[in-house]
Amino acid sequence: MKKIGLAVHNIHEEYSIELIRGVEKYCSENDLQLLLFPINAQKSENHGFEYRAQSIKNLLTPENVDALILSSGTLSSFITKEEFIEYVKTLSPLPVVSIGVDVPGVPTILSNSKKAFTNNIKHLIKKHHRKNFILLCASENNYDAVSRKQWFLETLESFKMYMDKTKIINADFNKIRAKNAINLYISKFGVDFDCIVCLNDGMAFGAIEALTEHGIRIPEDIIVTGFDNSKRARFSEPSLSTIDPQISLQSYMATQVACDLIDGKKTDEIYYVEATERFRVSCGCVKGRWLLSDSVDYYGRRHNFSKKSLYSLIHSVPNIVNTELYALHQLIQNSLAIVSLNELYRLISKYIDRTSLEAMAIFTYDKPKDYLPDTTSFKMPHKVKRVFVYEKLNDKNINTENKIFNPYKEAFPEDTFKHYYRKLVFYPLFESTYQYGYIIVPLENHDYLFYELILESFSKEITASIKLELEQEANTILENKNSRLIEYNTRMATLSTTDELTKINNRRGFTIEANKLLKAAKSKNRYGMILFCDMDGLKKINDTYGHEAGDRAIIAESKILQNISRKSDVIGRFGGDEFALAIEGMDKKSFKLLEQRIIEESNTYNKTSKEKFKVSISIGAAQYTPANNDLEKLLAIADKELYKVKAKKHKENK
Repeated sequence: MKKIGLAVHNIHEEYSIELIRGVEKYCSENDLQLLLFPINAQKSENHGFEYRAQSIKNLLTPENVDALILSSGTLSSFITKEEFIEYVKTLSPLPVVSIGVDVPGVPTILSNSKKAFTNNIKHLIKKHHRKNFILLCASENNYDAVSRKQWFLETLESFKMYMDKTKIINADFNKIRAKNAINLYISKFGVDFDCIVCLNDGMAFGAIEALTEHGIRIPEDIIVTGFDNSKRARFSEPSLSTIDPQISLQSYMATQVACDLIDGKKTDEIYYVEATERFRVSCGCVKGRWLLSDSVDYYGRRHNFSKKSLYSLIHSVPNIVNTELYALHQLIQNSLAIVSLNELYRLISKYIDRTSLEAMAIFTYDKPKDYLPDTTSFKMPHKVKRVFVYEKLNDKNINTENKIFNPYKEAFPEDTFKHYYRKLVFYPLFESTYQYGYIIVPLENHDYLFYELILESFSKEITASIKLELEQEANTILENKNSRLIEYNTRMATLSTTDELTKINNRRGFTIEANKLLKAAKSKNRYGMILFCDMDGLKKINDTYGHEAGDRAIIAESKILQNISRKSDVIGRFGGDEFALAIEGMDKKSFKLLEQRIIEESNTYNKTSKEKFKVSISIGAAQYTPANNDLEKLLAIADKELYKVKAKKHKENK
């Protein structure tokens, strides 16, 4: 059976999702296997740790896939076209098909978007009488961004209209950057425009959010258009006028060409797919009363929703969201005090049983490999170890039998899965700048954001357990050495129990200290409370003011909790916006007083910090006694109480 590889930037963005769907469709119709590699764009280190996913590029070999399809438009976002062409050459002799960027000697699928895009601009000028534009574009290195910008300027020029440079803004195809850019523009120049043209849908959604927050109506006051025709473009409020580059059709055609390469057939150098216009509410062409109309085209013809798409939106998606997120929440809660890989593997298998995942395989290196942002290439070890396999269809047996193999010659051993899976996704195991291996899971037809979220969570949990075992091995050796080394070992142990951001206990440190407190309470016949805390609105702070502001908010909350705590109390950060406290001698009455003190401390900080954001925290409590002192159960009870508090706040704020 032929194996088709698809390399994309990530698997949660709409562009990638549409590419995956097109390849999936062709593979399903022609009995092919799809291997999906979310490798991230080269030189993406400026976007945090995205570059770490590039480690799995080493699996793109002729031994692992028969042909490879590249999402070239996104993978080359941060490099020049010449640099990307040089990278493609390194894949030889692997047969390659490019989507979005024409590479010499490589069959390329391109969207013929110029006509549709220029029709869109003409439509805005002639039908909607727009004269003052803002253009949200992307880096000059991006081939698509450069082309679309040129078409835009040429169309304006044909109407003898010209753009001020201040109104051509690089938002890097990013929603948050687009929102911030529009807010900044309005603060400097006011609203001296009547239309925002965005070179992708994500930036359009960011622009709409900014305008809405300023009380600007869309489309009555300002028209906004995008490019990509993502699923959200159809169902957003307002629905988005955009260009449909037929992404799924492009990747479907690319898969057909890839098969021709495998079979030795002659292929063309360039294949074109015609893009189409989709005019919706955001430009005023679809009215609110047209309840079943998705869009109209350049000639005014309506295109309606299908019953299938409406049913999926109303029934399928919410059900998947609730099921998957709840199961992931349970996994994270149950793994708060994980100390061994075997226990983690048991929890992972239980998680798989409760979700849409069918299986999982984990592969690790003997030692973590450092992968720094300035490293031009990462070399995967020639020896990789399979350490875990679990399949629902294989009598639910956990396989932890180690098997060593060469990943350059086989991405995974043939006997890894007992069942055949038509679609598999690969994801790296990493922590900080260290690579530990990779994970493989079968790909189901669900929202791919869940896969990114699930795999990211697994990566952190697995690497944490591996790191802990490595630290324990190192500690055993250090204990037998001289006092200087023992002192160093003690310092490392302290670091492993301290949260790097807030300098208080991390979840492991809290678990250790809280269990000591509970053990003492049992022997001395004492009572107290376990508190589980959750910051309010951290995601909004991150989205609005950036992750650095979010970090400052987390630090502020940790200091507030320290201020209201005694030296004998145990406090820890469980990760993200979650904290826990163990307080001896506390009852329901004193808990209410503590809640009030936290509110007062938070209010004091909000008044004096000069930060734009406000901090507050919700708390759930569980009473412990000499007879009821199981930390894991107490945390679970406190978490349920916290959920009630959050639900009540949400209801009150509506």
